Amino acid sequence: MARCRSGSKWAHDASPSRTWIWNTSWSRPAACKRGRLSALTKGYIQMCRDADGESVASPRIPAHKWLAAEVSLGTSRFFLHEGRWYEVGDQHLESIRQQVGTLLQASAGLSLIDWTADLKDEKEYNWEAAKHGYVCLDRALIKTDLHSHGFEACDLFGPRNELVHVKRAKSTAPLNHLFAQGRISADALHWDSTARSKLLAEVRERNPQHPVGDDFMPRKVIYDISLKSGKPLTVKNLFTFAQVSLLQAAVALRNSGIEVAVVNIPTVPA
Repeated sequence: MARCRSGSKWAHDASPSRTWIWNTSWSRPAACKRGRLSALTKGYIQMCRDADGESVASPRIPAHKWLAAEVSLGTSRFFLHEGRWYEVGDQHLESIRQQVGTLLQASAGLSLIDWTADLKDEKEYNWEAAKHGYVCLDRALIKTDLHSHGFEACDLFGPRNELVHVKRAKSTAPLNHLFAQGRISADALHWDSTARSKLLAEVRERNPQHPVGDDFMPRKVIYDISLKSGKPLTVKNLFTFAQVSLLQAAVALRNSGIEVAVVNIPTVPA
């Protein structure tokens, strides 16, 4: 559940896949034009575990940092990400595309199920994947001293201890979150023995037959992505700033000795 605040107004959304802002003062166009940015800057979005918004599950994130935009001007492209604008020139963009293309073409070394039309959301996809050799850890938060609100180790824990992060996306923002999630999770599990112990407990509770050992360390992160457009995951179809975020995450993970792979989830009829 997400709760959003703008001024003194609260908005609640029981769906974990959607967040929105509500402010009744925006009823007039002039007020909307003057106050929109200010309201987005002062307001925030915060994830909660309950429908009443009382049990907090994440820090407050300013609402304007959830917005993403891409604008082309001349030979450059500008991107709005987490409240700041970035410029990416043509030559740098081509380099990013080449590196991401190589990443997308590499084999992940495991098979993941297709996204059939009867699977309504990521939760249903993850539980269906759990029938095919994966452990579903979707929304299982691991709390540590550093991550007091908890973090998701992964959506699916693979048969060879892969950390699989799943997203069905129609824009850049959710993919940016996905790539950051994989990076934060792997970093916490790499350096924090408490986080690793709690992950092992979750895996063994949900699947006592899983062969993960006490010496587990994160060795491989897999991003499992389905585009809501139904198009395949290619450099051409992957949002430009999402490519930048993916490459940043991949470089950081590889610098920690962690392999990175990206899997396209085809959308097929039920």
